[in-house]
Amino acid sequence: MKRVRCKSGLIGWQDRLQNVYTDLAEFRRWSDVYGLARRLGYRSAAAAWTANPLVRGSVIPSDYGVVRQTTTTRRPRLAVRPAEHSCPGWHGWPSRL
Repeated sequence: MKRVRCKSGLIGWQDRLQNVYTDLAEFRRWSDVYGLARRLGYRSAAAAWTANPLVRGSVIPSDYGVVRQTTTTRRPRLAVRPAEHSCPGWHGWPSRL
């Protein structure tokens, strides 16, 4: 499991749901007692198990939850040659450096 900083500020863990619990039966038992599936945003333990979300938690129960994955796409950098520089007064690189 990956070690991460949780909402509470404590160092906790992060991993896929199916890597945290040995099987659906174990997750279902914990979910029935503590309402884990509902806390993750699923109607049932089986639905959460099938989706296999990335979860995070610590010793504080309020830290347990789904990790929202955000994908950021970086725009490619444009390569600008010095001769094409658009600043006024630009005459290119000096002949000697």
